[in-house]
Amino acid sequence: MSIDTSLYINNPIPNLADTTKNKQGYRQHPIDSTHNLYSEAFADIREYGLIGDNFYHRTDNPPYFEQIPHSIPDLLLRLSVIQRLQLVDNELKKSNLELYFFDCYRPIEVQNYFHDVWVPNRLKSDHPDWSESKVLDETEKYWAKGAPSSNEVDPNSPPPHSTSAACDLTIRKNSGEHLFMGGIFDDASDISNTDFFEIESQKRTLTFSEIEALQNRRLLYHLMTNTGFANNPTEWWHYSYGDQMWAKLSNQPTAFYSKIIF
Repeated sequence: MSIDTSLYINNPIPNLADTTKNKQGYRQHPIDSTHNLYSEAFADIREYGLIGDNFYHRTDNPPYFEQIPHSIPDLLLRLSVIQRLQLVDNELKKSNLELYFFDCYRPIEVQNYFHDVWVPNRLKSDHPDWSESKVLDETEKYWAKGAPSSNEVDPNSPPPHSTSAACDLTIRKNSGEHLFMGGIFDDASDISNTDFFEIESQKRTLTFSEIEALQNRRLLYHLMTNTGFANNPTEWWHYSYGDQMWAKLSNQPTAFYSKIIF
């Protein structure tokens, strides 16, 4: 039995302007260290039937085309997060689709490389007239600053991917072909905003390709949010459960996942 994708692709993603504003300050949101999931175990998602390949550990990873310093091959997530993702994946499998993961746990050193080096250098090259503050503001739409090292992460303010509660993902066909989302993973521009094509559709007639991207983003968004995940509104691929961003965007009083400890 296949899923009725029309229930998702014909249901617009809501305007996420307020969500984007609400995201501000999420790393000051309280974390409940007494929660029963606070110290939950984590594992590689591929041990539980989910599919992916760590994007930063590859070399066929546009726009980088290099194995990022300090990257790892693993795709580590908390067990409760994996269980929720299995629900989404099982639903997709009814229509010969499946989730595909780019990234899960991410060492702080990788995070900082992008925040401090790669993205600022790229933005300065593309926009030589931008001020340092403008470059920083644009960088931090996509990359949060981490601690000096993975061992020094503040347990009260961990970057999302250091918690093993956040993941970057898309949908692909069982054949391996990724559904068209209108922009590549990690594109540091407005096209990565989850509701980008929703906003564009209010201004003009979308092309057939853009309609395809609009509908595929809707499918991913509704399947994930209906299963309890929160989406980072500036990244169509980023979803989390139990971390500070999830708590802030879901209006939960506290998060319950902090940094993982090996």
